[in-house]
Amino acid sequence: ITVITSVLAGVFLGGFRETLLIVPGLIILIPGTISMRGTILGAMGSRLGSAFHLGLVKKFKLSDKIVLANTYSTFLLSLYLSVILAIYAEVLARLVGINTIGIFSLITISFVGSMLSMALLLLLTFTVAFQAYSKGWDIDNIHAPLVASFGDLVTIPAMFVAALMLPFLKPLAPYISFGVLLLIGITVGHFLKTESMYEKIIKQSIIVLSFGAILSTSSGIILQHQIGALVAIPSLL
Repeated sequence: ITVITSVLAGVFLGGFRETLLIVPGLIILIPGTISMRGTILGAMGSRLGSAFHLGLVKKFKLSDKIVLANTYSTFLLSLYLSVILAIYAEVLARLVGINTIGIFSLITISFVGSMLSMALLLLLTFTVAFQAYSKGWDIDNIHAPLVASFGDLVTIPAMFVAALMLPFLKPLAPYISFGVLLLIGITVGHFLKTESMYEKIIKQSIIVLSFGAILSTSSGIILQHQIGALVAIPSLL
């Protein structure tokens, strides 16, 4: 299943090759974005698996404090990393002399694409985790590879949907970007005042995830440099 979904994700990427040319900087975001989806949700699945094994969670209820903390922390980590990815992509592109669509547009695409894919993948994560638990399967063996693979399959179309929406969103991109940054500022300010389960997850995850995002986005610079060859031979995508 993971092989099939990964190949399908590549087919989507190859099918949108013209968009990669007309939206410079988009392909820089893609490696980091798909990597973060699998990493964030894979870690979430591990936390849920531990909760199942310890008998702390037995069925899905959004009111359950563990389920709620994981949902909230996953949303916020996706929000933070979407901005980190966009800013780093713009800075790195400027350092190596690559022109992009601009920081506001990159933040808008990264934010919209991340939120679209995360909504679908959260549903998949909970479905896989609770189905595996109800059938007595080992969640650790099933969840991470499935979510990582479906993360590719869902995230790539979501990013291109966001990119295709850019002509309509571009006039609003500065306002969207400032709104996202304001939301980040408010939530970070809240973390400094309180200590709860979801805040602990975020504090312990954000540095490692940010480092991984930077490494993945750096590989996107290589892809942007070779975009002509990649578009000419779409099977590579």
